[in-house]
Parts: sequence; C-alpha cells; structure tokens
Amino acid sequence: TPGAFFHFGPRVVPGTVQEKIFSSLVPRCEKCQGLVKPDIVFFGENLPPRFFTLVEQDFGQVDLLLIMGTSLQVQPFASLVG
Repeated sequence: TPGAFFHFGPRVVPGTVQEKIFSSLVPRCEKCQGLVKPDIVFFGENLPPRFFTLVEQDFGQVDLLLIMGTSLQVQPFASLVG
C-alpha cells in the first residue's frame, strides 16, 4: 500500500499519521503507544525474512526490477544483478 505505515503488526491508517506529522506530533500506536514508522527498511535495519525466502522465486518472474537507494556495492542487492 503506497504511503503505508505500521507498528510491528497491524497497519495504521496513513491519513492519521500524516495529520500528526504535519502537527509536529510523533505518530504513535493507538493501542500500545509505540512509535509508528513507514513500511520501509531503513539503512542498517535487517531486511524482512520474506525477502530471503522468496528472492529466487520472485527474481525469476520479473520483467523489470527497480532497485533504488543503493550503490549495488553492498549485499544482498549486489548479488542480484549480474
């Protein structure tokens, strides 16, 4: 989902997060008050286990692969292109 946010579990409605950010508030989970982050992988974070489980299967089925935000010098993305 474009603009998706999550809190280690259920997705959060993006509009509510945007409202808080534009109001200079820190978005938090309504249930546990934990921090909410975008559904992306930040530098230094581990990729989700699903990436490693499905990389070979998915890679063989794509017609076009866009890899953004990397120099292709670091793993695992450096090994994806030949």
